[in-house]
Amino acid sequence: MTTFAYALPDPALNLIEEAVCQICSMPMVDPRILSCCAEAFCFDCLLHLPDGLCPTDRTPVGAVEELPKLAIKIVLRRLGALLVFCPNRALGECDWKGARENLEEHIARTCQNTPCAHVADGCTWQGRARDVQSHVNDECRFRRQRMAERADLAQPDVESDEYPVGNPERLRLARWILNEVASMSMTHPASANGQ
Repeated sequence: MTTFAYALPDPALNLIEEAVCQICSMPMVDPRILSCCAEAFCFDCLLHLPDGLCPTDRTPVGAVEELPKLAIKIVLRRLGALLVFCPNRALGECDWKGARENLEEHIARTCQNTPCAHVADGCTWQGRARDVQSHVNDECRFRRQRMAERADLAQPDVESDEYPVGNPERLRLARWILNEVASMSMTHPASANGQ
């Protein structure tokens, strides 16, 4: 779910009622309108409804991705103007604070504290968001370490590709590893040959 560290003590204060999501009680993020009640809620809040029912009239919500976006300009303007901190602030030296509508551009273009996708494994690399994927593909030792750990799994017992005798999850994982190694040798022939 999308979360923001707001630069105001109470970000819902001084907002018009239509700008506050009735599910999370916070300023709406990517608001979507339900046709059953004509109310707007955060996209992520609707996506994660535990029962999939409208919070107002308890009818099924359906495909959240297909719901129309809120188009009331004054509401969207007030939501976009809310002051937020960069979400990478706790991970590095980024002290950016600005309008919520500018956060995505800040992360994409200027923030140099976006963590590696393997930060939970212990990777301490930080950089621009656009450089994360190349770091993971080319440099991250934790990605290579995880692939090596998976490759060390005992081979599953298999009569044929279609009828596994052993654990089907291990067979799926073994196939994934083989595909990853094959794709790495195609994109990085030198590293695949151990050079």
